[in-house]
Amino acid sequence: DVATNRETVSKINTASTVINALVILVGLIILLISSASIVNILTMSVYEEATDIAILRSVGARKSHVRGIYLLKAGFMGLIASLDGLLIGIIAIHIADTLARTYLQYLPYRPDTFFLPSVSLAAACFLVGLIFSLAAGTIPANIAASLNPSKVLREG
Repeated sequence: DVATNRETVSKINTASTVINALVILVGLIILLISSASIVNILTMSVYEEATDIAILRSVGARKSHVRGIYLLKAGFMGLIASLDGLLIGIIAIHIADTLARTYLQYLPYRPDTFFLPSVSLAAACFLVGLIFSLAAGTIPANIAASLNPSKVLREG
């Protein structure tokens, strides 16, 4: 088949769009699984620390204080996970770029770099990870804030 330059560019653009959509889909699935894990971990933490929460509430801590503690925990989990994700992503980009430059060196129109990480994209990914973890932390935070201190302390 003989193809014109426009046909070739169109095929490349279509392939690029499909690959981007798949990467975004995989990223969203990973975010949802991570969010479910954060909900699970923090909910278990609430039930393990129910007595501590009840004591805090008994000595004057408000529901908003308890909620803030668990949102802070979720925020730290998101912070660490987002930083880890960025570090792994930067390493993966560097490895992929090195491999592409090594194995695709005979392309007629070879760029200097195949993968160029963007600071704005990295910041957006960091913020999305942090927002998802905080959103996931609201469920356990509300559970912790709604615990009845007298009931928890009575039941032990």
